[in-house]
Amino acid sequence: MMQRLLARMRLWEEAIAGIDDPQGEYLLNLEKRVHRLEGEVEQLRKLPSGNAAASGTESSIVSLQQHKHNTDPRA
Repeated sequence: MMQRLLARMRLWEEAIAGIDDPQGEYLLNLEKRVHRLEGEVEQLRKLPSGNAAASGTESSIVSLQQHKHNTDPRA
């Protein structure tokens, strides 16, 4: 009886192994986006303070805003 149960379980395991996981893929892509954005924020924080960095910071913010509007939310 136990062997028949294990045989049935193996059939289900094989059937489930081929199913796509769109939710999982979405979460992996979201994790990549968060990691990339954290890196960009860290770069912005490393910029020296003062007037010299103001122009660089403004261009970075504009660049981030443009990227936000041009990015597919699922990517």
